[in-house]
Amino acid sequence: MMVVRGSTAHFVVSYDDTLGSGIALADAVLANCEKDLAALSALFGGIMPAAASLPFHINLVPGGGGASHPGCLATTITCFISASSDTLGVPALVDAEVAEVLMNTQAKGFDCGASNGEALSRVLPTVLYPNLRNRFSTGSFWLNSPRADWVSNTDPTDTNAVSTGCASLFLNYLAYQLNFSWPAIIKAAAPTLALTAANLGVVGVAFNDFAALLACHFPRSVTVHLPDDVPFPLLGADQPFQASVQINLAAGAEGGNAFVQIPTYKRLIIEYVSGNAVVPAGQTAQFAVFTSLAGATTGTEHLLLAQQRPSGGARAGQVVRLYADPGTQVMLRVDRDSPSGSVVARMSLSGRLVDLCGVGMSSG
Repeated sequence: MMVVRGSTAHFVVSYDDTLGSGIALADAVLANCEKDLAALSALFGGIMPAAASLPFHINLVPGGGGASHPGCLATTITCFISASSDTLGVPALVDAEVAEVLMNTQAKGFDCGASNGEALSRVLPTVLYPNLRNRFSTGSFWLNSPRADWVSNTDPTDTNAVSTGCASLFLNYLAYQLNFSWPAIIKAAAPTLALTAANLGVVGVAFNDFAALLACHFPRSVTVHLPDDVPFPLLGADQPFQASVQINLAAGAEGGNAFVQIPTYKRLIIEYVSGNAVVPAGQTAQFAVFTSLAGATTGTEHLLLAQQRPSGGARAGQVVRLYADPGTQVMLRVDRDSPSGSVVARMSLSGRLVDLCGVGMSSG
């Protein structure tokens, strides 16, 4: 028989009288539910469930552990009590279900029935209770899988530990690697975590940086056993970088290219580019840099401001801030306005390589 143990302003807590620990667990929920609801509501910008759906009815019943409610907005929550259930974990299980109600009250993209919402419901109790992170961990399932992209895509189920693990790791990456606050992350809610990241101002393809970071620290060839879903921050150091190339244009050629290779797992931030070309008298020359970002297969052109010399030649030197993805090539190009005669040109760039085994890239 279900017995009502007590109530608060927003909760009614009951337990099955066959549970030997029912009273102690119900009292633990009653002791924590109001302050946890206030903390979760603050993370969601102060929203609360519709008044008509309150109070929350928390029912503690025998079972194999975990908790559920019949719908994302449903405020009747069942906690399944097993021999391992304790007064620390059961209030956190309630928080996970309350978080699902709040995310669907917000209705901006986190879906409790999909991977992004299931992940958020697992992560938020650990924001309130960091010492319980190991109880909600699913990240190792994704790390020990083919590591599909459940950042750009949302899995329409809350029962896939692999997609939930990817999403949980990514949410913690936003918070503890890129240093966004939890209220900001939740406010940026969108149907995919990639769009959430974009709403926060994360540059590039969010999944690529995230996956490269984890691949560097946790290679695919090694089985991973994370203690929880917060391995972040994963630190590294930026490295100064410079390169110089020579571009020769034979008679008949109006333009030519040279390339600088970017290492795997490192993003190049170009901070200065220069060029110098000796061209036949009367010709003008132009310098350009092409970089690839966000998985683009064609580089974006960046023109430099060139000064033409009357005696024949052109030079440029310019402070810039350009980005090039890991493993891509920066193309340096010289063009001239006439194909007659030959040209010898040099172009140089300098900046820094951001180690994607270290801090990720963000504009926020």
